Amino acid sequence: MIKPWLPTFWRTKDYVVLFFKTDSSKVLYFREHPQYIRNLWFKGLLDPSILAALLRNDLIPNEQKEEALESIIQSNQTIFPESIREEDMSTLITKSFPKVFKRIAFEERNISSFEYANHAKRWTVVWYIKKYGLDEAIVLALSLTFIGDHPWHLKDALKEMFSEDHLLKSSFVRISEEKGYRIPTLLGF
Repeated sequence: MIKPWLPTFWRTKDYVVLFFKTDSSKVLYFREHPQYIRNLWFKGLLDPSILAALLRNDLIPNEQKEEALESIIQSNQTIFPESIREEDMSTLITKSFPKVFKRIAFEERNISSFEYANHAKRWTVVWYIKKYGLDEAIVLALSLTFIGDHPWHLKDALKEMFSEDHLLKSSFVRISEEKGYRIPTLLGF
């Protein structure tokens, strides 16, 4: 619920989010209203740059920071990491975005969810793998996800990534063979 202390035109989240998108530093205007700030990020509807501004300015209490990251990562909001400003991405990385993303996307296997993997986070999955590489948890999640029914848009994005990056492709094969995981032919192997 939007707080009654706000003027009427501020009482819709859409207006506030649009205002913050034009200049995310304006989040400081709301530093005296922690419940309002929590309401902004709680449903995972914030733009990553706004979440970064809230984190950068310590407007989210320490005990809620991981929950705020989880909120945006678990949402069905599309995130294009390459379009996030460098300063904002640096803040998100510093505040554990990659660690939380890995847990939710790969370890909890949300990448097997069609809506999540095809539309909301496929570009974040590709970005993460390109930036941080592959490990046993990621290879296992991909191997299990691409058996039978699978998120086809994510499949296409990963197939393209592996065809362009032969080091990632050989790393995937090596880890799969070492651990005895099935190598998914759907990804171009």
